Amino acid sequence: MDMPDPHSSPVPTDSVQAFALGIAGLAHDLRAPLAAIHTATELLAQDLDRLDPADIRQMAQTIHRGTSRLEQLTDNLHSLLALRSGQLAVHPVPLDLGALLEECAATAGPVLAAQAQPWAVQQATPLPLVLADRQLIDRALMNLLTNASKFAPPGSRIEGVVAPVGDYVRVAIQDRGPGVPPGDTARLFEPFYQAPSTPPHHGVGLGLAIVRAIVAAHAGQVGAENRRGGGARVWFALPVVRP
Repeated sequence: MDMPDPHSSPVPTDSVQAFALGIAGLAHDLRAPLAAIHTATELLAQDLDRLDPADIRQMAQTIHRGTSRLEQLTDNLHSLLALRSGQLAVHPVPLDLGALLEECAATAGPVLAAQAQPWAVQQATPLPLVLADRQLIDRALMNLLTNASKFAPPGSRIEGVVAPVGDYVRVAIQDRGPGVPPGDTARLFEPFYQAPSTPPHHGVGLGLAIVRAIVAAHAGQVGAENRRGGGARVWFALPVVRP
């Protein structure tokens, strides 16, 4: 079976230091929404009778954002642990990766619009189908899109490229951000790894680790590389459907 080229990354063993840094980052990310929720609920409990409706609405929004962030963090942790232990069920169906990418890009539209980042996609025609779990691959694509948006400069273009490569279909999301530090290509997919950036970005480094776990559950490959002219290209490839 032909394999995509690649700068594919095997699953490395996480070091104790990386794990400790990851737990510290996770604690930091949990502390921020918890502090916001605590402050809002404390003010509501103490001053509810004196607060006007606008203040109450603002505090309710703060609580909603905080709980949504906590839910996202716990979902990511649960998914990663389930995927890596083989306990998450995969329900594969014939899937058009190009069409699914377009749907995910539409969903991520508000995230890209907030940074004034235009979206462009290139697709090969015709595009073979792959056999994959739609919900899991949707999450993998969303993680790639939001990761690119996070590191790309405001106003710069995010691009998707979908094409067959041998017996695989490869989806690449590319940006014009700082790129991948030399020697860190494989580490990019480790849990809790955060590529250094200026300014520093918030997060615990689970998005790409989840992508790798999802793709591994589909017998696919992941990879990353720097683009000529600056920026990163992060991709995954899934086997095409065979008769």
